[in-house]
Amino acid sequence: MGELLAAAASAVAAQGVSVAEHDGYLSEIADTCTHFVIVPHEYFAVSPPEPPSLYARTVGFGVEHPGTTTFESSTIAAAKLGGQVEISEQAVAELRSRSRSVTHFQLGYNQAWDCWGGLPVERDIDVVYLGTADRRRCGLLASYAEDLAGLRTELLLPPHEPMVTDRPDFLRGEAKWTLLARSKVILNLHREEKTAFEWVRGLEAMINGCVVVTEPSTDFGPLVPGEHLLVAPAERLATLARAVINAEDQRAGIAERAYNLVVTSLSMAASARRLVELARTLPTSGPSSRSEVARARRAATAPPPMAVWIPTSGAMPVAGPRTEARLGRQLALLRTLADQKMPERHGHLASVPAQVDVLCVDAPSDGSMGVTRRSIADAAAEGDGVSIGLRVASVSAAGEPLSAIEADYLTHLRTNLPLGRGRLRNLLMSDSDAEFVFVLDAGDCLLSGALARLLARMALEPDLDVVYCMATHGSQELENALIPEVRRLRERPYLTRGYLARRRWLQALGGFSENPYLEDYLDHDFWLRTMLQGGRVALERGIGIRLHRRHQLPTVTDFDAVSVRRAIDEIGMSNHSL
Repeated sequence: MGELLAAAASAVAAQGVSVAEHDGYLSEIADTCTHFVIVPHEYFAVSPPEPPSLYARTVGFGVEHPGTTTFESSTIAAAKLGGQVEISEQAVAELRSRSRSVTHFQLGYNQAWDCWGGLPVERDIDVVYLGTADRRRCGLLASYAEDLAGLRTELLLPPHEPMVTDRPDFLRGEAKWTLLARSKVILNLHREEKTAFEWVRGLEAMINGCVVVTEPSTDFGPLVPGEHLLVAPAERLATLARAVINAEDQRAGIAERAYNLVVTSLSMAASARRLVELARTLPTSGPSSRSEVARARRAATAPPPMAVWIPTSGAMPVAGPRTEARLGRQLALLRTLADQKMPERHGHLASVPAQVDVLCVDAPSDGSMGVTRRSIADAAAEGDGVSIGLRVASVSAAGEPLSAIEADYLTHLRTNLPLGRGRLRNLLMSDSDAEFVFVLDAGDCLLSGALARLLARMALEPDLDVVYCMATHGSQELENALIPEVRRLRERPYLTRGYLARRRWLQALGGFSENPYLEDYLDHDFWLRTMLQGGRVALERGIGIRLHRRHQLPTVTDFDAVSVRRAIDEIGMSNHSL
């Protein structure tokens, strides 16, 4: 929210008031005359307790909307402060109904946000999305996968938690406004149960000529649907966005009208005057004592809290009853079989080495191999000369004849033993000499242009080890939406298959885990070890894969969650200092 406070500060400075911006605690700049403005729920999430006399001189700048948990958090936090303003008229009405004294701050044009200037410009991004992840938003975005396929998209879905540094999925300031100035359309979705229009996101887009396509909202103010922005039911937003992208003249007209309205009719001057008047009613006494300020400055702050919910269908195993003796014998038998019995090996030598080898396990719980094969063939056809080799390991009944399709696989391993995906992937990789390895399972389907974009990213950044894209899991679940972070991966398995890795990186990792206890967490192990060993990873910000939802067959996790959780906790322990 730094750029929002900076915009308000600019409007206040235009009233002849001395303004300074500070990134830190109130107690660090306390004197006998300064008033403070903070975003309450974000400030109190990361700051230590400070003298109440400082809070009495502070105005809370509310940016949340009724119907969300953060609105309630912001309301509680702002109760400590001397005054409160809100950017949403709906929030003002709700707080006044609770007998809270609050002033409306109407947002408007800010020149610092304008990276467009209203001039004709080529826009190379079709659809952009900027919004924190929650279950509703991610479900809707997953349902848009087909409409967005083949478009150049930039979907940024950071977790809903305080942001203290720049992130690949969270842009601030000029980087964000430049992205909007390159984009044709922005999708706007409400968080949780709120219905108010997202004014900050909408203004930033309109100031940069990016047409807002939003679900129905309250509090549009002077904005007229159809003239300054487009409105449709949430389930139809992507269909409308795709249509307006292809209607260049209409889209440009909406962008121009919205920009002109914001520049000429939406000013923050009156709101800035009200903010100054509110601040002047607050006390100007100094901090309670130097010792109190010193204690506040020295107070150790906990790491910023992580989002309670993140977009994934996975979960860590919960410790339960153990059947160790029986299960131990089964696991020992499987290890012995895996060591002694090699699968049947079929295939042929390619006349031209593949640039990308797809490693694909086809197990009884997986989907149709035909779906996966067709999507890979389509990727090869649109890949502008990129050679793709398909290497498959099938777990099936012994003695079945090979089909003509199976005989075309560069490698086809067939076994009737449950050797595990890790071992099968390693056997497939031992046949590969391609520069890149792409990891899928049977039933997974590449969407139009996805693999080409991943390869282009690798070519653009030669020091990348792994690149991946978002994926749908079912019709309304989104996977691979967040960036990999060790602290988060230690808590939850939220990244899965559908990644493109340099073969040399997989070899440096020692391949895939063959630990039976990690069978259900094979890709989680890959991601966590990759981050612990310093791998360079990038997220291609678009939905590129439909993941097959596996059948829920009993696994080792169902019988011995204690040992599975122990195996997960021990991943990369030798690298814990990295």
